[in-house]
Amino acid sequence: MDIFYYWKNFEEDLATGQIGWLKSQRKKLGELQLREPDHIWAFKTPARMKGRLQVIARLVWLKDCPKGVRPPDAGSCIYYDAKAPTSVRFVGTESVAAIDHASSIIRKRFPSAFIANFQGDGGLQKLEIDMIRELEICVRPYAAVPLVS
Repeated sequence: MDIFYYWKNFEEDLATGQIGWLKSQRKKLGELQLREPDHIWAFKTPARMKGRLQVIARLVWLKDCPKGVRPPDAGSCIYYDAKAPTSVRFVGTESVAAIDHASSIIRKRFPSAFIANFQGDGGLQKLEIDMIRELEICVRPYAAVPLVS
């Protein structure tokens, strides 16, 4: 199992060094952590494309806060290993074709998340193996570069 995460401020968080954790709803996070996911798939809404999604990264999930990371409220965060070789951001997924493909994958499985504009529980979903495989196919044509260098 992996996790879908709606990361609204992706570029800003990377630029300001806010890495290693993502904000989350406590109840939903508790449900997902029980299954110990492998990865977090991060998405955002591209500028001027409301109702559509761009896949931006795949991160290695961590059960505990990484050493040296200070999240604002440890009880409501999901953690990831920013330095893991498989924690990557995808380059080229800003094309209309890539956005349409990612949006269709997520929309068919989580239509209520789109309706809620990914607020609250809509921004955090579990991804089962069939959907993970679809996402892997979706990102295959694009370069995967380290999340941080």
